[in-house]
Amino acid sequence: MKKTLLFTILALFLLPNLALAALDIKISAKDSFSIGETVSFDYTITSGTDQQITYTPHITCPSAPIAFLQEKTIQLEAGKPYRDTYTDIKVDDSLEPQTCTAQIDITSPIQQTVSKEFKIATNPSFEFQIKTCQDQECLKLSKIFILNEDIYFDYQASVEK
Repeated sequence: MKKTLLFTILALFLLPNLALAALDIKISAKDSFSIGETVSFDYTITSGTDQQITYTPHITCPSAPIAFLQEKTIQLEAGKPYRDTYTDIKVDDSLEPQTCTAQIDITSPIQQTVSKEFKIATNPSFEFQIKTCQDQECLKLSKIFILNEDIYFDYQASVEK
């Protein structure tokens, strides 16, 4: 009898928390973004109960600017999906190729995180230096040349081939 009463009391405390935890979050993003495209992702949040949630959608990339985080609060209705789109940066040639993460962080009433990886496909940058030389082997560098004198060009790059 005591065990049944204890389990009943425990169930009364746990059931509301389990119902709040019943969030289904789906992220839909392209596998890859290239120059000229705006990085964005669609997401859907569905709850098993009517509840208010606070969450933050964002994108993280190892070497790209980070947008200001925007915390959002919405009221979910049981079984009714909430859909939205998060938009971030426009890909240009200043971005390195990299793997990024689209993420939804639920902060209230529970903590939950869902993420999906995607790629930014750009040409890798590299540094090079043009050298002006007085000889073909480029052993004698110079920036000053006399009229009708041969000039040789060479380069030094961080990329092989």
